[in-house]
Amino acid sequence: MGQTKHEYQPYKTVWATVKPIKSTEVNFIGKLKPDVTHRLYIRYREDITADMRIQIGKRVFSLAGPPIDLNDTHELLEIQAEEVFERKEY
Repeated sequence: MGQTKHEYQPYKTVWATVKPIKSTEVNFIGKLKPDVTHRLYIRYREDITADMRIQIGKRVFSLAGPPIDLNDTHELLEIQAEEVFERKEY
């Protein structure tokens, strides 16, 4: 049909911690975007952009914005993300 097809390709493999956001946090803080469902933590990197996706096992997360350098120490990044779907194996 002449349409552009977007495919994500694996980029890097890193260790991550995934924490779901509690509903009380969303109501209390009020700063989070409504589509943010998880916080992901990885070691500091400069090559992560908001247009990337993160796959953990079969779970796929879309970034809600650029990563946050926690404490401005270049040690840990916090990534606010939305779980968009579970990847199915064919």
